[in-house]
Amino acid sequence: MSPRSSRFSLSHRAILIWVVCLAALSVGARNFEDGITLDGPFYASIARNILRSGNWFTLNSGIPDLNPFYGNPHLGFWVFALWLKILPAADWALRIVGHLYYVAFLSLFFLYVRRKSSEKIAVVSVILLWSWFQFSNPHSNVYLDPGALFWGALSVFLWDRDRPNPSAGVALGLCALYKSMTFVGFLPALALITFQRRAWRRAVLALLAFITPVGLYALALRSSPEPDFLAKYWSVQITHRFARIWSVANLFAFEYWRQFLYYSYYLAPLGLIAFRKQTRSEAVIPTVMAVPFIVIYSVSGLIGGQYLIMVLPWIAWLIALGVAEKIRVPSEKLVWGSQVIAVGLLCLAQFLPFSTHGRGLPDELDELRALSRRKEVERLYFDFPVVDTSEKWSTRSLSAATAAWYGDVTIEYPDVNRFPRAEKGAAYLLVNPLDRSAILPPLGWCRGRGNYRDASLWLPCLTYDLISKTS
Repeated sequence: MSPRSSRFSLSHRAILIWVVCLAALSVGARNFEDGITLDGPFYASIARNILRSGNWFTLNSGIPDLNPFYGNPHLGFWVFALWLKILPAADWALRIVGHLYYVAFLSLFFLYVRRKSSEKIAVVSVILLWSWFQFSNPHSNVYLDPGALFWGALSVFLWDRDRPNPSAGVALGLCALYKSMTFVGFLPALALITFQRRAWRRAVLALLAFITPVGLYALALRSSPEPDFLAKYWSVQITHRFARIWSVANLFAFEYWRQFLYYSYYLAPLGLIAFRKQTRSEAVIPTVMAVPFIVIYSVSGLIGGQYLIMVLPWIAWLIALGVAEKIRVPSEKLVWGSQVIAVGLLCLAQFLPFSTHGRGLPDELDELRALSRRKEVERLYFDFPVVDTSEKWSTRSLSAATAAWYGDVTIEYPDVNRFPRAEKGAAYLLVNPLDRSAILPPLGWCRGRGNYRDASLWLPCLTYDLISKTS
């Protein structure tokens, strides 16, 4: 055993078992339930359509307003699609991808913090991060952020070694291919380490390593069905989205900082303790990792819990720097105790009377899924109130994506001036307002069995024998 490793009491095997137990509760509990939210169903539909069509470059979402999709590069969708080659197209299958990223990130995060600070600080950092549900939740959804975090952080971990590893450039390139411009948030830390180590020659090798996957991706696009994908991405995401809302004033937006405090359980200010004299130097790296993402996301107006996934690990590290040594419990006992709690709560969760992954499917989507599986419905008219569609995600597009994923149907928006007549293989989902329900029966639509709040599913009267005709 080397002199450095002799300072540590936890073996790599013990660390992995501990992290797997933590992950089993935080992202794996009741994994077989239905329930992915926000843009998760949208990403899931794209992955399924890639696999079915065999077209790996046209990102077909199945909904009219974001089809094809140019909002993110392809790598994350390819990972999900490849996963669906092995497992069925279901929530539980795709959530496993985030589960694996969670285990991989927490394990590497622990080893890195332990090497840079101490084992006690690493243990406290991981326990804090594990306790924050907003860090775990994106990993139990179908999001691209977990993959971007893992590859971007891995690039820093590989570069911040005794001899910086140029393969950090490959990891950073994979981060860029996962979530586009997110990789920029890791550049300040990489630049700082390069300056500290005077690793200029290795930096050139790392740059070449970064260009390799990105360049191969760009070349593949040129000969694909989407040769101008990158230009369209820039137009959609930068020119027509972020460029319109970027503002330094957003850095001081109350709602951003309210969520920042709320999702850290109001513990984030404890990170300031790390800047006391004896720990100030250790606080540099986590600070340089956290601040760029705070700036990037806040000035871009990206206020939402899932965006904090890039910030919370480094905040946990800063808090641990300030408070870990005040905790008198040995590292081994903290690990053992949190492991027991995780396994115990995981067992208890199986008997709790509420859903872990949301409220479950509305009746009409459950009915639609059953009809789709029987090949009775292939297309859905999604009747949603008129909304502002200038944003990447509108309420209508998110709701339509959920129907597309669970119903396994192609979405169409009906023309409110000329409602469609009922036809075989079609269904009509009326979300609001309810006064339109009087228009549908004369056109051959009959109301289905499901009724959830104000929404209702309508099907062709003559081809569906399990519904009663609306009088």
